[in-house]
Amino acid sequence: MDFERHPMTLNSLAIRLLDRFLKEEKIDDLNKAEALGREATSGIERSGDLVEVARLHTLMTILKVRFMHTRSLEVLDEAISVGAHAVALTSKPNPGAAELLLLQGNLLELKYEISGDAITVEQMRAYYLSALHDTTSPITERVAAGRRLLSSPNILEDPDLAMEHAETAIGLISYLTPSVLRTSDRQRLIQDSAGLASDAAAIALRAGKAPWIALQKLEIGRVVLEDSFQGSSPYFRRLSRLYPDLAARFADSCEKLHSIHGDSLHINASSYSVAPQRRALQRQVANGLMAQIMQTIRSEPSFEQFPTLVSEQEMKSAAGNGSLVAINVSVHGCDALIITEDKVTALNLAKLSHSELIDRSGKSVGSMSTLNWLWDAVVSPILGELGFVELPSSDDSWPEVWWIPTGLLVGFPLHAAGYHSNMPRESSLDRVISSYSSSVSTILYRNNTYITNEPLEALLVGVIEAPKYSALPYVDHEMRAVENAFGAAGVNCTRSVDLKEAVISELQRCDIFHFAGHGHIDTNNPLRSSLLLRDWEKDPLTLQSIQEAIGRNSSRLFAFLSTCGTGSLQDWVHTDEAIHMPRAFQLVGFAHVVGAIWHVHDQACVEVATMVYSRAFGDRLEDIDISSALHHAIRELRDKWLARDQSGGGSENLRRARLVHGERRDAEWPEWAPFVHFGG
Repeated sequence: MDFERHPMTLNSLAIRLLDRFLKEEKIDDLNKAEALGREATSGIERSGDLVEVARLHTLMTILKVRFMHTRSLEVLDEAISVGAHAVALTSKPNPGAAELLLLQGNLLELKYEISGDAITVEQMRAYYLSALHDTTSPITERVAAGRRLLSSPNILEDPDLAMEHAETAIGLISYLTPSVLRTSDRQRLIQDSAGLASDAAAIALRAGKAPWIALQKLEIGRVVLEDSFQGSSPYFRRLSRLYPDLAARFADSCEKLHSIHGDSLHINASSYSVAPQRRALQRQVANGLMAQIMQTIRSEPSFEQFPTLVSEQEMKSAAGNGSLVAINVSVHGCDALIITEDKVTALNLAKLSHSELIDRSGKSVGSMSTLNWLWDAVVSPILGELGFVELPSSDDSWPEVWWIPTGLLVGFPLHAAGYHSNMPRESSLDRVISSYSSSVSTILYRNNTYITNEPLEALLVGVIEAPKYSALPYVDHEMRAVENAFGAAGVNCTRSVDLKEAVISELQRCDIFHFAGHGHIDTNNPLRSSLLLRDWEKDPLTLQSIQEAIGRNSSRLFAFLSTCGTGSLQDWVHTDEAIHMPRAFQLVGFAHVVGAIWHVHDQACVEVATMVYSRAFGDRLEDIDISSALHHAIRELRDKWLARDQSGGGSENLRRARLVHGERRDAEWPEWAPFVHFGG
């Protein structure tokens, strides 16, 4: 056979051309890829050879891309037909089975969106379910299948069966260790796990389960998020402390399971190696061993629900300093899971929907109309349920609420929701002190073991001019104002030069970190997000380098990120769980973080920083209340903003966080609204 026309060679060329089409969108590349894909699969009938199945998978993928480009139902039907042929030929063990089943399910899902045919939905679910239960396939593919299954149309027609599927899918997250995965796999896993957990929580409520059980499902998705930043979840660290031998066996099994790398059908299409089948069998054995270890762990007292340890009683204990409100966003409905010291309750948010969040994401997230809508749809019903319906009578009587938003809601300003021009005012700011957290466990098991210096040590870093970014003339004013505030409170200040080596050295011994300048957000890998110093082009100050400087699983008291846009989000519509800078700083080890979730005026940063430090520290370093200080600072700025002409005031210099995938152009939003507090 002519090597240039060998099916393996043709398939490899088809894959390369398809990849190039997806990057450059030259239709000739897609045409050539399809022609090569068809030639590479001609003559395949019923051998079931792994390589032949992989070539069919390539053609399926090409036809799917063709459909997305043309919306031709004829093309989609052919892709589904090729997929059915590939599935029929697949023999066990096939390491790419879940990947193939997942693609076939996705093709049928696309057809259902057009036809609305109930039979198509049943076929789609059957493929997703088969992928979910295929123990020879990589867990990442099985989790992705579970994600699609739980979000599939009409799955709640049988709530009990849906709950059974949810338990299976959630159980797989127990086996996941994101820190040992490749970056691309890790980010996909975070997204799939978060979305899966949200759907599982929604299904649990609609299957009649108790609210605290639904919240447990939601919390399990956070294990993956925390592990990706901290190397291990708080639950695993507790297991290590109480049962070190069991923890070692669990960690060893996780490592073995993930060391049996996934096998892409695209790769297999170009190889006759038997190694993929061998890895499939190894993966099946490793899954069985992991199940046995999980059973042993769950037989120990207080570990019955491992990997989450948050029982109903522990949830209520987390609300000792204020109410916790997890807001679950799912295609099946949106609910507030409200935790007080007395109970855990669920409140359906009928006016909040996944589709509405998509419509408002990005361009209007901080507009006054969105603040009004957030009040009506989300915040007002929740505060009404909690009994917080009027302005507190004094500064000492303000109730506190910790918001735990999920999905697209993560980037919305719940703390600023309301009708701010009304008298009396109806808004979050006029009812409660707001803070944010990533999960209940972050509050419950937060690391309060940080050892502070006497007196406290603060590191100040101000970058007036970062290469390729606009100058920020108010940074120097901010540095002097912060130094004065700390001096009055007896806090030692070090103002570092704006170079990475110097900042890293000082970070290792500071309690408080204040940064003023521009930021950079990597939406694909949050640990590569960075604060921009003068040498950022050569050696950026990434979140990962900051985490390494302060030490993993250690903690610092406070980070003030006076860089506008450090919380900005990109590609919202395609995000199941957004991770912005303030949230990420909390996860890498800062007990309290203040940051902005969109661009704000340079001068506003100076005002907020000055007011927060003056209120938070004052003369009593033993009684630091950052959330209250930020709350009252924002209220004061809000009142000033309302009192003047909204078209005037403020510096034209905006501190920005440039996004890896480009800039989003914001409207003129309230300058006081983007500042948030993350912490326990």
